[in-house]
Amino acid sequence: MSLEEWVEQRYARPVVVVEGSPAADAICARNGMDLIHLLRLHSVYRGGPLSARVRDRSDTVVCNQFGVRLMRTECVRNVALSQVTRHTRRLLRNAAAIDLAYGEQLDAALAEIVEKNRSRHNGSLPRPVRPTQPSTTSSSSASSTIIGGPAAVPTLLERACPTWHRSFIRDFHSLVRCSSFDTIDYPIGVLFAASTTEAGGVEGIFQVFRAQARRIQELCASLPGMDTELHQYYLILHDNTSPLSPSLSTARQVLTAVQQFYGVNYCALVKVNSVVDPRTVKNLDPSMWIEASPAVMDVPSAQALHQAAAAASSLPSGSPTLSFRTLHGTCGTWPNSNTAIITGCYMSPEDVTEVHNVMAYYLSQSLFRFVERRLSMLDVSVQDRRTTTLGKMAAWFKGKDEVRPRTADVVNKPNGFDSPALPKYVAHSLEMQMRHCGDLSLALHDLKGAVSYYRMCIEELLETLTLRPYNRALIAACQEGIGVAQLLQGKLATQSLTPWYTGVTSATQRVSSQTNRWEVAWNDYLAAGTQTYATRIAFLLYESSRVRTPPMLDRCHAILMHLQRSGILRRQNLLSGVVNDMMAGIAAFTNPPFSAGLAVTLSIPRDYPVYMSLRQFAQRLQQAGALYRADNSIEQALRCYLRVLELLRVIDPQETWKTLTEHLYLTVGQLYTQLGQDVRGIALRSAAIAQGTPLYRNPATAQQAFEDFWAQQKRVLSSMGYALCPHMPMPRILRDSFHVDRNYYSTDALTDDAAHKMSETTAETEWRSMEKHLKKSYTETVLRAHPRYRFPAFQGGSKDRSHGAAHRRQSQSGQSTHDGCRHTTYNSHQRNAAVRAHGGALSPPLPAVSREAGAHQDDDVLAVAGTTSGSTAQLSRHYTIAKAEPLVLNFVMENTVGCSIEATELTLLYLDYASPEQLWKSSMTQAVRLEAGARQRVSLPFDLVSEGEYAIIGLSWSLLGQEGYYYFATRESRPGCPESLYEYAIEHPMPSLDAPENIQVSVTSSKACVTATFRPPLPEHLYDGEYFHTNLIVQNTSAQQDAAHVVLQRSPVASHLMYIEEFGRLQNLKREAPLVLAEHLKAQETRTFAVTIRPQHRRGDTARQNTPNYFFLLLAYLPEPLSVPEMSLPGSASVPGVETPSITPPTGSLSSTAMLSPTSPLHRQFHTPTAPVVALSAASGPTIMVRLHRLLRRCEVQPVVAMHSTVLPPANASLQTAVVLTVKNISPTAERTPISATLVTAIISKGGEPTSITPTSATDVVQAVPVSSSGPVSRL
Repeated sequence: MSLEEWVEQRYARPVVVVEGSPAADAICARNGMDLIHLLRLHSVYRGGPLSARVRDRSDTVVCNQFGVRLMRTECVRNVALSQVTRHTRRLLRNAAAIDLAYGEQLDAALAEIVEKNRSRHNGSLPRPVRPTQPSTTSSSSASSTIIGGPAAVPTLLERACPTWHRSFIRDFHSLVRCSSFDTIDYPIGVLFAASTTEAGGVEGIFQVFRAQARRIQELCASLPGMDTELHQYYLILHDNTSPLSPSLSTARQVLTAVQQFYGVNYCALVKVNSVVDPRTVKNLDPSMWIEASPAVMDVPSAQALHQAAAAASSLPSGSPTLSFRTLHGTCGTWPNSNTAIITGCYMSPEDVTEVHNVMAYYLSQSLFRFVERRLSMLDVSVQDRRTTTLGKMAAWFKGKDEVRPRTADVVNKPNGFDSPALPKYVAHSLEMQMRHCGDLSLALHDLKGAVSYYRMCIEELLETLTLRPYNRALIAACQEGIGVAQLLQGKLATQSLTPWYTGVTSATQRVSSQTNRWEVAWNDYLAAGTQTYATRIAFLLYESSRVRTPPMLDRCHAILMHLQRSGILRRQNLLSGVVNDMMAGIAAFTNPPFSAGLAVTLSIPRDYPVYMSLRQFAQRLQQAGALYRADNSIEQALRCYLRVLELLRVIDPQETWKTLTEHLYLTVGQLYTQLGQDVRGIALRSAAIAQGTPLYRNPATAQQAFEDFWAQQKRVLSSMGYALCPHMPMPRILRDSFHVDRNYYSTDALTDDAAHKMSETTAETEWRSMEKHLKKSYTETVLRAHPRYRFPAFQGGSKDRSHGAAHRRQSQSGQSTHDGCRHTTYNSHQRNAAVRAHGGALSPPLPAVSREAGAHQDDDVLAVAGTTSGSTAQLSRHYTIAKAEPLVLNFVMENTVGCSIEATELTLLYLDYASPEQLWKSSMTQAVRLEAGARQRVSLPFDLVSEGEYAIIGLSWSLLGQEGYYYFATRESRPGCPESLYEYAIEHPMPSLDAPENIQVSVTSSKACVTATFRPPLPEHLYDGEYFHTNLIVQNTSAQQDAAHVVLQRSPVASHLMYIEEFGRLQNLKREAPLVLAEHLKAQETRTFAVTIRPQHRRGDTARQNTPNYFFLLLAYLPEPLSVPEMSLPGSASVPGVETPSITPPTGSLSSTAMLSPTSPLHRQFHTPTAPVVALSAASGPTIMVRLHRLLRRCEVQPVVAMHSTVLPPANASLQTAVVLTVKNISPTAERTPISATLVTAIISKGGEPTSITPTSATDVVQAVPVSSSGPVSRL
């Protein structure tokens, strides 16, 4: 319905009161409605134009669609402001559900526009914003791109101004009615209705009519300005199917009797309810009755409520509040059935036509003619009594001050319910008769006549304005009527940008000026102190500016600003909230091409320049939410705060505005709690705590606030039946920090630290080179003889890795292909199974392994075939470990509150595939104490001792007496909303075994695990050329499984010297050749090898400037002993040359296994290039991978000495020629104490007897070395 149509319905359709008897209402109640609902459907005459002539010399007036507003007697008079607020609150509550859904569409539209146009520098938006740039490829594509734009801009327009704004304005306008100066709502007629089933027959019907007439007289007495000449019409209802109803002939006799008393043209018989059994026929659509009877038309007046309350107080039990039936699609269920009763089910199409014909005759032939006659009579009276220039001259000649007395036309309102109030004009006063003429002219659609009468009334009122200041309200009402007539004529002037200045002019200009009449009326209402009517006309001005094409939103904003500044809504929280809501809609889209809510939706170009003020939009919505909340309109307050919160997430994704974020989170959480949605309330507060908002981060308030939240969470979870918290909000888990510590190479902390200091890329390059050498020799000597064993693919990073060896202990399962084919690795940032900081699932970002049929994929079986070139392989979160092998989950816990907390009993949660209904906890627990704002990395081992398939699904810990879980599969049900993480956890408390976020672990039988270390450890600093003696300790840490073929590979490019005493000089010199440490290493057995290390300072060697200080050792071994057939070496069934002398191991090691002899066959195969190799047949069973162990140590090698030589000639014939070496200590004194010189200068005599000479200083030493080789040589 357009604004003009609604204004015509509101102002140009007079009020007719309907008085129905209880029996008549009972007939209509069979259809789920009252009598007035039955008649409202036909309250407009659509049978053609009606003609009327008001004055003898005037033109004929044509009225199209003459209609009335049918009202109850209790709903005619003015409505209290509390009733207006109650109805508005109900309207907003009914629209809350759909408004929340539409609000999400508004959020999506704003997000799309903002994200596409955000500045890269400061996040601001350009002015204007172009949502999508037009296409310039071709004319056809451009036209298809521009026309019928995307959903963002139309959605922004429609959702920024929801439909309930228009409904609120019209309902508010309809509820503010029937004051002493607003006569447009005064009734002009009455419809009396009785039933043929009234007790007493015809006489009983007359008694009903007389009782109804008395009620109308009381109504007229309460409205002194109401015209006493009311049109009266009488209806007699007859139920065709009720067993209580008389026959149709009797009903007609009753009609005849009533017509004889009241007149033939003023009575009618209405026959309804012709359907005998509604369940056997198709019912009529009830929407036609529902649409014709909006709820706003049945809001009782303040006086009716007061009378009902007085009557209820006189009764002992009291009575419910006065209210009336509201139409719905159904009105209950049939007896002994769940079938709904359709509203209007007893009405047949013939019955609807019968009611329509009766009402059409009443409107066109009875009421319309009455209005025509009554207007003519009032016009004659007005013309005779009005104050004209000739009348004033006649009064002057007669010596009178005025033509007629002024005081007789005004009466004071008696003391009663609605006093104090202004004095009123009575119905027979000239001013009131002029006003009635204007109202009746509007009813007849005589717009020019209405404007003439209203201006005439204004002139009359202005003459006595100084004596009667209460005339201003009636002047404002006449100005409003002139504006209505001009709007319907299409002549209403455009509103001004400064409406507060309109009307501040002289009286003559106010009457004849071409300014907007509603603005003049607005200021007159404000001057008269009628604030409610001022608010009503302000909303009418706003709506008239909004629906223009294009909308004048700048005028709308000026009107609403004037309404706020006037102060009339200072104590009206609900109305103030609506005003701020409207202003927020204006700020969201300030230059729309057309108004929202059109019946036919128009298209908007894709590149339409959009002007918006997001800051003002958020500010107005936040103010509206606060006002709604103060008025206890929780749903609307929640909607406003949610819109601001979502907009904040778009503008500030990182939520750096902590104070605003906290206010929104806490307020929205409290609103959800007030609505009974405790889950979302707790989720919002949990999100606020996780974000570290100021209330929880400030040390002065953190302790109390956090304890209050924790107590509330426990109370809510307990009321829901939860003994545990499904998702612990504190300490906060940084989901990006999750990774699994697989430690494929069994490295220790010193190895990881050394790789990190060296540059992990350089370390990985060295490890790759060493593995290549070891793989070649190990394959030729061991694996070719035992086909079911394979050498693993390189587990390090690719060439572009930024992390290397240290992360091998943090990696997931690697990938490779058979026979040296291309293998896939992943970057260091992919090692973490992580998610975004705002939540999301703990999902693997790594590629999945592509498997061959029958291949078993785990951390050891890494050979994968079938990977197509260019295909993206996905790596699953599946790990295969042996019993007692390490598998550690690492993550970071953060304390975001301003007080210290301690999480106790922190452990892993896992499920067993054999019994998935049972949830298990790891036996290893920890207690983590976090100070305010602190972070700490936590490592939890997975310590299973039984074989099987498991899934690690989360964590468990206790905090402040509350135990709770943290499932990896918990995800955000709404992306970008951190509170949805907690909602999802509470709504899905049961763990999921098949969730992709879970970590699947296969525990197999125990395997050998060989590790090595130096004891004593290498010092941090060594001098160049200094000898350091240590032991290489090799140990099988497995408690059950033996290891076989333990081989050591050294770095062939290392600058230092390493000598292992158990091997000869030649073997130690061949750095690229591996050393066989043991053919068989039993469980828990330890081997000790004496090692001498001599570091060398290679300052001038720039090619190896990163490696001189690092000691790389790589061990390879078989994780289980060879079977009996495989124990024979290739070439023969028995090898006679195998020697296994028993060497006593060091204390603490087992001595049951012999040390490998340098003459053993395995040793000869490693060091004899021509050794024959005969492959045995592959043993049955799965493929087993060779295991590797990395050992890396770091020490700083510093220069210690400098030497130069001098050739001395023989001093005498008894001496030989000697070389003098000068040794100086140049070691930095700050790092180590200078060494003292203990050597002396030696000069060799001719007879071979050395002569000693004491050096001059302890730091300077000179020694003579003979040139000839005949004499002995001293060593330094």
